[in-house]
Amino acid sequence: MKRPIMLILVLLFLLIPTQFYAQEWHIETVDDEGLVGIYTSIALDSNGYPHISYYDGTNGDLKYAKWMGSNWEIEVVDSAGYVGMYTSIALDSNGYPYISYYDGTKGDLKCAKWTGSSWDIETVDSLGVVGQFTSIVLDSNDYQHISYLDVTNQDLKYAKWTGSDWDIEVIESEGSVGEYTSIALDSNDYPHISYLDSYPNYDLKYARWTGSDWDIETVDSAGYVGRHTSIALDSDGYPHISYYDYTNEDLKYAKWTGSDWDIEVVDSEGSVGKFTSIALDSNGYPYISYYDDINEDLKYANWTGSSWSIETVDSSGIVGQFTSIALDSNDYPHISYYDDTNKDLKYARYGYGLGIDLISFTAEDREDDIVLRWSVSTTGDDKIAGFNLYRRGMSEREHSTVRENYNSPLQGDCVYGWHKVNTTLIMGTNPYSYTDTGVYENTRYEYKLEAVMESEGSETLGTTSVETGSPTSFGIVRLYPNPASNVVNCVFNVSRQCKVDIAIYDISGRCVIEREIGVDEGEGAEVVIDIDGLSDGVYTMSASDGDNSSSYRFAIVR
Repeated sequence: MKRPIMLILVLLFLLIPTQFYAQEWHIETVDDEGLVGIYTSIALDSNGYPHISYYDGTNGDLKYAKWMGSNWEIEVVDSAGYVGMYTSIALDSNGYPYISYYDGTKGDLKCAKWTGSSWDIETVDSLGVVGQFTSIVLDSNDYQHISYLDVTNQDLKYAKWTGSDWDIEVIESEGSVGEYTSIALDSNDYPHISYLDSYPNYDLKYARWTGSDWDIETVDSAGYVGRHTSIALDSDGYPHISYYDYTNEDLKYAKWTGSDWDIEVVDSEGSVGKFTSIALDSNGYPYISYYDDINEDLKYANWTGSSWSIETVDSSGIVGQFTSIALDSNDYPHISYYDDTNKDLKYARYGYGLGIDLISFTAEDREDDIVLRWSVSTTGDDKIAGFNLYRRGMSEREHSTVRENYNSPLQGDCVYGWHKVNTTLIMGTNPYSYTDTGVYENTRYEYKLEAVMESEGSETLGTTSVETGSPTSFGIVRLYPNPASNVVNCVFNVSRQCKVDIAIYDISGRCVIEREIGVDEGEGAEVVIDIDGLSDGVYTMSASDGDNSSSYRFAIVR
């Protein structure tokens, strides 16, 4: 019988509240019926619940999903022909959705609004081929204002509801203008619109209504800029615009200071910045969601007041196109986007977690099989429905580092080398166990554990690794208390006398602490790590004995 040697590591933290939910990203698939989720647009109601409009590419329909507090309610809004591309959503004072969109069959601009009992659908503009790149906003009377492209004449157009009919006008017709429109209203209900001047200038342009006429100007002309624009206004009515720099493949941001435009590159790592969406928090700071074209990930940038904080939100496959962002009353971001790998509509929100602590997670080689054991504790009311295990093979002496956001649940059966081990949810009683029979001899494996809740939420808890043919596994068995302030106990499995390298990473993947611990003859060792310099948040501890590695997520709360 194999008896793993236990190494106990003590890290200094303070006592923490018994009820705690870590702030982190929560990701889920909203709709997976066919090819759905392109042209997404999101808005939040007074409860902070998301409402999402999007296109059903399989059936050519406009669809709408709203969160009811415990589940998603999904319905087809319009199915008359090929409709629902270029959607944009806004909520009125009752929380009822208004959606502008393109009718691809007739080439018209359409608008659907919920009356409280049914959908009222009408054609807004049918003069030529019109209605692509729509953007909608509601004024203080709950009247619609829509910017869009006149494809026939290559003009920027604008429609507003007066209370009795639609007032439609051409804002600009010089050259080929009006793609990638985005609209916002100031305190006077005057519209501000960002858009692309695509030919012959390839510039970012901006138009605003002064009360008597349209004031139009070029914001940025440095190369081919202005695709994928998104606009928001601060408390002074000054515009903030996110957009894509096609020439340099960068995410750019422009804001009006009151006298001129302040323009900067937000992210230039690879090819980034398509499908941008912007929102401003209570301080007027910008939050931007966008697509990383090289890594095929959903990314997110927010201004902290002194610098840009940039992170990858979702990297599970080809994800992050057609993003749309909104902030709730706590300034937490909510993002709708398209999963191109699975052809699904996805949704990510930042906020409090599911209240699950991983107490232990180990893997042990048993000849032809690997036995995995884990135990958890929960602090929330939501119950665990079961678990999923994911496995990946690791090359000889390849050390696992924290490259992933472990706060993001896995959504597919195979994610960048991770293969789902179980075919049905793993259930049972705490502590849990599972035997993986699909392994080879003399191979090192890493396992990732995901908890699935009865509410359909899910959370990835941690990892462990093992080598088949070796006497036992190496891994972090337990971190406690978790969350912590300045004391944590770390319990390891080790099989031999060794040195253990410990690293702590923040949620962006940046290493903030590194330590090496010598273990004599496999006996326990105690060390003190000062973490007073670390801010509250979610962290991942990674440990390696030189051949194997393990990671474990924890939170710091003071």
